[in-house]
Amino acid sequence: METISSKIEAMKIFTEFGLTRLKWDLRKVDDEVLNWRIAPESNSVKWLLRHISMILNVYIPRAFTSNLTYLPTSWSKSYQEDTERSLAMILEDIEYGKNLSLKGFHDLTKESLEEHIDWYIGDEKRETYLMILVSEILHHEGQIAAIIGLKNRIDGNPAKPIPPEA
Repeated sequence: METISSKIEAMKIFTEFGLTRLKWDLRKVDDEVLNWRIAPESNSVKWLLRHISMILNVYIPRAFTSNLTYLPTSWSKSYQEDTERSLAMILEDIEYGKNLSLKGFHDLTKESLEEHIDWYIGDEKRETYLMILVSEILHHEGQIAAIIGLKNRIDGNPAKPIPPEA
């Protein structure tokens, strides 16, 4: 049996790490912080969480399968804009998508990374699209951490140094 490629293993590691960091970010978050926006045009934490869920449940599976119209059977086409979806439901969606994505990475072959997909940036290797999507998880987790940190500072709650002994 073929061993998993180091590229696939790296994508799995960064997916898991980004989602672990996300859990750390969300330990003490209330509705005010979830829905707060730095500016009227910016995204809220809740919007970014739905976007991460979309990456895991829709976009990564599309990249795995090359089915660029894939949408889970029970998925709403307006999921991204569903402002009524609770944090608990979004986090369940993220956990489901994490498991789906990690299984998909496990099932990938080195050869499948070389296959081309003609998607939103043009004809590129599957590897390129998957790397973009995994990096999006980390990117948006960072945005969430920044929003929460800024809101806490504005509200007079000092940041805790990381690492704690620093």
